Amino acid sequence: MLTAVVAVVGTLAGSLLTGVLQHFVQRAQRVSAEASARRAEGLEAVAAFTSGARSGRR
Repeated sequence: MLTAVVAVVGTLAGSLLTGVLQHFVQRAQRVSAEASARRAEGLEAVAAFTSGARSGRR
């Protein structure tokens, strides 16, 4: 009986841990994607500014 209870508790704990880890992985991926998008927007802004500055100097 005790063995069965330990097995069930272990299974539930493993399931909970898997869910928590998956949540953190998804959150990290989302943060990384947002940072990448911000970086790309910054690069586009700098490119547009540089292009505008060069055409203004002519």
